[in-house]
Amino acid sequence: MSTKFSTQDYTSTSYLISLYTFVTINVYRNKQISNIWLYVLAVLGFIGAILCQQRIAMACSVLVLIFFAVWGVKKGNKTFLILTSVVVVAFFAFISFLQFEDRISIINDMLTQRLDEMNFSYAMSQRTGQYESASEEIMRYILTGKGMGAGGHSATLYGGIGVHDGEYFHMLLEFGIIGCSLLLFIIIATLKRAFQHFTAFIIEFCVIVYFLLCGVGENVLSQSYLIGPIFWFCIGRVWNNSYLNRRLYEQ
Repeated sequence: MSTKFSTQDYTSTSYLISLYTFVTINVYRNKQISNIWLYVLAVLGFIGAILCQQRIAMACSVLVLIFFAVWGVKKGNKTFLILTSVVVVAFFAFISFLQFEDRISIINDMLTQRLDEMNFSYAMSQRTGQYESASEEIMRYILTGKGMGAGGHSATLYGGIGVHDGEYFHMLLEFGIIGCSLLLFIIIATLKRAFQHFTAFIIEFCVIVYFLLCGVGENVLSQSYLIGPIFWFCIGRVWNNSYLNRRLYEQ
């Protein structure tokens, strides 16, 4: 059973999404904030996401960086692509050239190990035991689910069966097909609305997609009260007509 949970990976990538949006789309930010500070924070945020040693954060940070670099070029901002590319290359060059330092060497070894583990089969092989032990319980309550909280850490502490490293199996165990279908309907409708007004909801859209990816290997929505509200806040923002009208006006 895995009880490891870190808020850094979820908050760091959400932070990156917001910062990259501020950098590439000027309408999103206060013009009094210097571009230099935004670029510095963006680079530091990327390095922090890599150093947090969480596979999903490392992978998504790179994907987010590539996406916003391309998006910035599309919006006429090539500075972000050039600057981040130079700094990221310089960072990894710094790591590789200073392996004689004990601390740098340790960081380098940890990054190398994490990169070696960056494949879906390896990551899921560490979690299949939970899914297999919970499969019979899931099928027993497949329609309505076992009930909220019945498949989490607290239930396991008292001898019950739970899923701690996979939000979708966890939700299927607790809410069944009916509950999961309702959640799926909300998510699909939200993503569709956000995509229709992508420039207005680019932060919310990217954060929601990121959390959905995290749900493959973590109980991102139910395991920490510090993380789940970010996801639901973005859902609410997408359906906030006043916010949408303001964004459309600013464009």
